[in-house]
Amino acid sequence: MTAHRGYRVLLCIAAALAVAGSAVTTGPAAAESKTSGVSWVDCGDGFQCAHVEVPLDYARPAATRIHVGLTKLPAKGGTGKGSVLVNAGTQAGGGGAYVRGSAAAFAEINRDFDVIGLDTRGVGVSDPLVHCTTFEENREIEAPLSAAQTVADRPTRVREATQLAAKCQERSGDLLPYLSSTTSARDLDRVRIALGEQRIRFAGLSAGAILGQNYLAMFPDRVAAMVLDSPLDPHQFINDAFGFDIDQMAATEHTMGTFFHWCQTTPALCAFGAGDPRSAFTRLLAKTRQNRLDNPGRWDIVTDGSLVDFISGAMLFPQLWPGVSQQLAAMAAQPLPTMPLPSGDDRGFAEYYSQTCLDRTFPTSLAAYDRQLRRSIQAAPILGGRYGYAEFKCRQWPAHAVERRTGSWLNPGKRPVLVLTATDDPLAPHRGSLRVAHRLQAGLVVLRSSGHLQLGRTACADSKVAEFLRTATAPRHTSCSVPLPGH
Repeated sequence: MTAHRGYRVLLCIAAALAVAGSAVTTGPAAAESKTSGVSWVDCGDGFQCAHVEVPLDYARPAATRIHVGLTKLPAKGGTGKGSVLVNAGTQAGGGGAYVRGSAAAFAEINRDFDVIGLDTRGVGVSDPLVHCTTFEENREIEAPLSAAQTVADRPTRVREATQLAAKCQERSGDLLPYLSSTTSARDLDRVRIALGEQRIRFAGLSAGAILGQNYLAMFPDRVAAMVLDSPLDPHQFINDAFGFDIDQMAATEHTMGTFFHWCQTTPALCAFGAGDPRSAFTRLLAKTRQNRLDNPGRWDIVTDGSLVDFISGAMLFPQLWPGVSQQLAAMAAQPLPTMPLPSGDDRGFAEYYSQTCLDRTFPTSLAAYDRQLRRSIQAAPILGGRYGYAEFKCRQWPAHAVERRTGSWLNPGKRPVLVLTATDDPLAPHRGSLRVAHRLQAGLVVLRSSGHLQLGRTACADSKVAEFLRTATAPRHTSCSVPLPGH
């Protein structure tokens, strides 16, 4: 799944460029405060933490209980205007880790509102967590990554997916059927009640917009205002998964073209390619493919597949492109570039697939996956060979959702909604975000820019969002510009 690769690789890029956010910590003598049913614990770093109890199965609410995690950044202005709940999809850390690592993105909102990151069930600091595999087990089960797959690779991919899915069933089988975004929308309403809010203000970023649109459709009278930043189109994402994946791959390759042009025209900031970065990347891709073929089974070398993962994930945040160019130049300079191997629990895999495979509809016919691989290579020549077979893990997934919405993705209560979208978004294709805005009769802020996640990128957009959350009145259509580094 291509959204999965974007967030996983983002973590690697952040570590490589030393821009990772702080970890969740709790002090041994943390003070506790209680507001409207939520007991907040001072985490000792400017944030407050809490859990809200919810039923595992809403059809049996008195049976097993679980907890969803909350992370609060208290309002700076002390105006007491309430809270804004935030979710950025499972692999952005749900909501808590994203709010912690991106507090600056909410600076304008945080003047008036508490900003509360919500970790959906199984994710982040919720309890229990979904568990699947360790990175060490992944390397035992899967082959080193290739960006040149063919139909001949299909039996291997199916076997790998089956073994990985079996690990999830073994370790979290009792939890797996209850992790859909539809069930998480019911949890969001329990959080609303615990916070004492008659209606919620919600910001859904990227895949977190799927959660928001579930909630909007299910509880339309309980929304005060909803911001959808870089939203995925749930109708396509859920009901036409292969079509969404191809559109996303094509969008990412479009942003790669923007990156190569930026690199060529901004030599003072781009260390890669000596004036022809596209040709240099083609040579690097060929070299890393040959390195994979010459060194079978080695996960510590940069393969053509891991190079594609790196470049596609790097497209999410143009502000990192100068550092990304340095990473590419270093790879090009080394005959056999290597990379550090992660260890321990693979949270990204467990959290992403455990929700996505419940939400989305995939074919069972193996021939359909062969057609998808061929279509992917045609639509996205660089990425298609890497991601065209990406969905076998969901085909082999061992659980089905106890509850799952497939539509309609509307705004029945005509609640105030504001959509933010970039014209060159590699992960949430612009046309899909426009469909979301039209379907929900939402206000629209269009950023003439590249990259994913728009909050915190320009005061033009941030001021519009803050005003919308204060007044619940959305601008009909606003445009903002975000220049690339050095422009």
